[in-house]
Amino acid sequence: MDLFGIGPALSFANSVGPIAKVTRCRAVNPAMAAIRVTLNVERKTRVYQKLLDKLTDINRWYRSHGFDLPLYSSGVRYCGEPKGCEIWQSVPILFLNGLGDCEDLAPARASEIKGARAVIKKVGARPNGARLFHITTRLPNGTTEDPSKRLGMRG
Repeated sequence: MDLFGIGPALSFANSVGPIAKVTRCRAVNPAMAAIRVTLNVERKTRVYQKLLDKLTDINRWYRSHGFDLPLYSSGVRYCGEPKGCEIWQSVPILFLNGLGDCEDLAPARASEIKGARAVIKKVGARPNGARLFHITTRLPNGTTEDPSKRLGMRG
């Protein structure tokens, strides 16, 4: 039995190979155990898409083990991260923190709906040439939903 939810993270780390380092962060309540995955990845759309798919899989695992509160009624709100910081939160941590941005919210929403997927799209570039991305949820019928906008993102 996987009391600390490390199973999905280890599976994730094994799937992405040597670029991942997984550590277990125990919480007072084992149901709220956090998994920290540190990645050094290329800034390529296909790499990020694979990571989004894995985070959605992890969220589906958590939902099958009791974290089945619907995102839109959870009280979670959109909050952008500080410049240069990207923290990808699984459902338990997202619900605990109550705040997330697009790479947290779209996989959380996709994990609720069979056949849905968090998808990445390029939305622009910074003056230094760094690409800007936004993550939305593609529903099984092909339409796109934007959990970030629904939960408070402006623009």
